[in-house]
Amino acid sequence: SSHLCVLNARAPRPPPHRKPPLPAMSDIAEEEQLSDESDVEDAQEPLSEEVPAGLSHVGGAAYTVLASQHAKYKGVCWNVNSGTVEGDIAQTPPARYWEGQIDDDCRTSHSDEFPARMGKLMASGARFVDFASLGPPDGKFLEAMKGAIRSLHESGNDVVVRILTGNIIGMPTDNGDLLKQLTDGLGEESSVKLWVGSWRKGLSWNHAKIIAVDGEKLFTGGHNVWDPHYLQWNPVRDLSFQCQGMVAQDGHAFVNRMWKYVTKRDAKLKSQFGICGFKPSVLKSNVSVAKWPKGIEEYPPAYEEFSELVPPEQALENGDVPMITMGRYGELHHDPDTANPSDKAITAMLACAETSIKMCLQDLGPLALPLPTGPMAIPGGVW
Repeated sequence: SSHLCVLNARAPRPPPHRKPPLPAMSDIAEEEQLSDESDVEDAQEPLSEEVPAGLSHVGGAAYTVLASQHAKYKGVCWNVNSGTVEGDIAQTPPARYWEGQIDDDCRTSHSDEFPARMGKLMASGARFVDFASLGPPDGKFLEAMKGAIRSLHESGNDVVVRILTGNIIGMPTDNGDLLKQLTDGLGEESSVKLWVGSWRKGLSWNHAKIIAVDGEKLFTGGHNVWDPHYLQWNPVRDLSFQCQGMVAQDGHAFVNRMWKYVTKRDAKLKSQFGICGFKPSVLKSNVSVAKWPKGIEEYPPAYEEFSELVPPEQALENGDVPMITMGRYGELHHDPDTANPSDKAITAMLACAETSIKMCLQDLGPLALPLPTGPMAIPGGVW
């Protein structure tokens, strides 16, 4: 069988920009639209469209469209890898509350094990820890992450930690404040190197929920890290899961591409407008980076400890499960013919169904306005 890890970035494609840029910003606007900051343009040898042995017919349908139409993004935002699912599915509230009730005695503690599990996983890092989520953590999620950073700090290991969020329109992440909270009480000397960044490009921003540790452990799913939504009264139901094995490297790889954009865009803005933090409001993008301790490099390194892939058939013989990982970058792509490979792969998976389709998701379709004539997709939200 094959499992699907969807490493997802929220990114509706906007309508064509019709307003001319301000004269002083024209070069920057063009640069934002077409540049190596925004896409992967390296030539890629065509991939064999023969479905690898070991994939199910569902995995085969996804692979066929990915290999035939999106070969250049293999290893960037999609891959065929392998691993095992570790432990129970992480769900909030926990499975025991499908039959039991959340009452006054547990209304703010029913899902405490969930942020604790995330923090424990981050604290297990020995070399490289990636964390990505829609927005910054708060409440018990923040405390769990602070505890993980402290544990890494006290371990004395040389660990790179990259924390990445999305700069939602009207809700950008204050990376300096988040960094201050995460390192409160740790001083200014550490073997840990921590970078906190965020990005938006047009109507695209990070929406991935990923913890990847040392290329060996991956935690992904649907959860944001918002205490009031998941850990208190009347919580949102959501699912995530943890994997072990080479599949974790794909989590690092997916985050690599977003950090590449953040790094190049932030460096270019600083070279053009100085290091005072001023960024003109007319710019299409919004990126920011903070670091700790102060003396480290301006931007984090990419994760590079990639192993040679194991064919799905061999992975099964090794006791692992073939897994197709895929995600979307939205406007980090600029070629509509090859952008967002996961969209076409998911469609192919649904189309190949033989007996049933089961989904666990918040919504299906773009955000819509409830008009008298029926729902209308928001601008830029048309599929």
